[in-house]
This record gives sequence, structure tokens and C-alpha cells, in this order.
Amino acid sequence: MKPSIDFVTVIAARPTESYTGEIKKIKEEVWQITDHIEEYASVDECESFVRSARYKYIFIIVTVDLINDLFSLNIHQFRQVQSIFLFDPYKNSNPLHINDLRKLSYKMQEVYISSSDLIRRVEKCVHECANKSDILLSSLAGCSSDTMTTNVVNNIADFAELWFPLYIDFLFELPMVDSKEEKLRFIEQCRRHFAQNSGALQLIAEFEEHYGPHGALYYYTCDGFFYRIVNRALRRQAIECIRDFRFFLLDIRNQLQLAHEKFLHNDTKVGMSKTFFRGQLMSDAELEELQKKHREGTLITTNSYLSTSECVETARIFAGKPTNGIVSILFEITAEIKDPQIKQRKPFARIGHLSTFGDVEREVLFSIGSFFKIDQIDEESSSCWIVKMTFVDEDDQNQIVTSDFRILRTCSLEMKVIKRASMRPSNNRSTRQNLVF
Repeated sequence: MKPSIDFVTVIAARPTESYTGEIKKIKEEVWQITDHIEEYASVDECESFVRSARYKYIFIIVTVDLINDLFSLNIHQFRQVQSIFLFDPYKNSNPLHINDLRKLSYKMQEVYISSSDLIRRVEKCVHECANKSDILLSSLAGCSSDTMTTNVVNNIADFAELWFPLYIDFLFELPMVDSKEEKLRFIEQCRRHFAQNSGALQLIAEFEEHYGPHGALYYYTCDGFFYRIVNRALRRQAIECIRDFRFFLLDIRNQLQLAHEKFLHNDTKVGMSKTFFRGQLMSDAELEELQKKHREGTLITTNSYLSTSECVETARIFAGKPTNGIVSILFEITAEIKDPQIKQRKPFARIGHLSTFGDVEREVLFSIGSFFKIDQIDEESSSCWIVKMTFVDEDDQNQIVTSDFRILRTCSLEMKVIKRASMRPSNNRSTRQNLVF
């Protein structure tokens, strides 16, 4: 299984009186943008952390007095380092020297005098990086139509990658408990973890006071604190953490179900197909993996909610510009419209009226664990690849793969616990603390 990716800000600054106040302000703002903050007074310590953080996306903020040391140790050459920001509030840097550093690495950003400008730029770079990596696609191992067997119930070991979508379904089917109690337990865990962070505690208090079942998608589409907690747990397939905010996932599913029914009644006809678009950046290796899955006829499933748009122009904006080792991808996803009287297990719907962003992006959200078949992958130009996919209804009787999934899904809850434990990869046994925050 591919290791999970964290977003980390590394601050390299000597603890001098002139920098203390500004660095404190930067730390207070940056914690809302990335998963972790690491602070080092020497470049040697910084280099040790970067070298050990192989599977993280790292954004380095460095002061003028340490920038030369940073480059002399070739920290900019580590693949996990995404961007380097030079903080120079007292204008001590030499523009010609900074230009020379930029020639050494495209990761070198502008020189920032204002901490506010610096924070805005860090946020933009992190969001671009997240957009590149937030579509998590798990292939269903051995699911080629030529080799597929429907005898999955007795041959679970060959289909271990089914475990996560099954786990999500398992959570949804557990007997209902008091959602208020689940919410309070989740909030208390957040409070314990962020006990020393006044900004986080304020957001937690606001969530406790204002959150209700009809506001789940609003909070999910807020690109902030709770969005990161949820998506990080989903990225890591952190089962205990996901269980802790089951109430939130259930509320999202219920909102999507209602929005899906409204979407079908108002804008579509049964049997017609609609196409949705998603733009994002992707590494060369990830594109090659998609091409491999296309050749094998393998279905893929999303580990999180998949955001798309009805507007191709909007998706192209999010596709971004390719850089060294990174390609621009435009996904075209076709979905057949089914009878609205039949409840869709994995609904998709237009959510602008429920979202923080309104309907400007004409956003359509696909459910966590949705299945897709890759139909075609073409290079549109030197700057963009087109990946055409079809949304697969897991209740479609013609799909052998999802037929197997249905067999596993219809087991009793007790049997599902046994089967999920058997299918779960053995290398995913981190502690709760390491998985959530």
C-alpha cells in the first residue's frame, strides 16, 4: 500500500529577538494550512528531518541568515520539498544572490517582507499541492474482466483492496447510536489534542455550537480545520479515526441522498448520461499507474469524496500547469442517470446550494468509495492529458467486479467484521494519535 502523505511546514530560523514575534505570528497562521509544523534553529536539524520525512510534502520557510546553509546542504534537492519561502522582514537579502538561488532550484519562491503575504503564498502552494494529491484511487487487485472470479467470499486474500470501501459500508450499516454523543466524543478528542492551541480551540467551540446534520457538507467544503482532519484520516485509511466521526460521514451521505434525488428530478431524464469534469495535477508515476490500470481493465475506487464540476472550463483551471515531473490531468466522468425512485447506494449530486462556495463552480460531489472504470487515456497536448472514466453503479448486475462486492456487502455484520479484519493490509497498524492529527 502506498504510504500516506502529510503536508508539513518547516520553519528554519535562529531564535533571535528580532524574529521572535514575526515567527510566532507565522506559526499561529500556518497551523491552519498544513498538517504539522516543525521549527528548527539550525539547518542541520532541518536537513535531518527532511531526510527522514520521505513520504511527506514539505514547505520550508527560512530566514535570510540560514538560506545559504540550506542550499549548501542541498535540501532543495529532496523530492519531498515542494517550495522554499525566504522570509526577510528587514530587507537584508541581496536580489542578485536570490536570483542565483532561483537558478539552482525552481522551488525557490519570492522574497517575503510581510508575514501576511508569506502566509497567503504558503496557503496557495499547499492548496495546489493538495489538489494534485487529494484524489486517492485504489485499484481493485485482480479485477480484470478476463480473470475475475465471483467466488470472492471464499477467496478474500486475492481481493484485499476491497477492504476500505467495505469498511465504509460497514460503518454506515452499524446500528444507529446517539449522534450527539458521537459528536461530543469527537470534539473532546480534538480539544485534548489541541489543548495548547487557542486558535484551534476557538474553531472547535464554534463547531460544537453551530454544527448540525444539515450543515455537514458546508463544514466539509470549508477548506480548513475539520476538512483537513477528515481528509487526512481518509487518506490514511485510519479506521479508528474514521469511526470517531462516523456521525459526520452519515450526515454527508444523507445530504447527498436528498440532493441526488433533487438533482435527478430537476435536471435529468432516466437513461441519459451526464459528463462531469475534474482537473488536477498528477505526478508522472501516478499517470503511468492509471495507464497500467486502463490496460488491465481494472476498476478503481475513491478513498474520499470526489469533487467534480459540470463546467469543463472550471475543471481546466484546477488542472493547473505542468512542471518538472508533474502533468496536468482533465478527468471526464460519465454517469448514467437511474430511476430516482431507486435509492443510490453511492449518490452523486450538485452541492452548490449546500457548499461554502455556492454554485459558482457548479460542483458535483461523488460519494466516498465510488467505483469507476477507466475507458480511455489520451494526451490532448503537451500540456494536458484527458482521462475518460465511467461511474459504475455497484448494483449494476452486468458488472462482475461489483457483483463480488455485493456478495461481500450482504454478509451479516458479524461476518463483515471477520472478513474486513482478514482483508485489511497488515502494514496499516499505526496508533490513533499518529493517524488523526
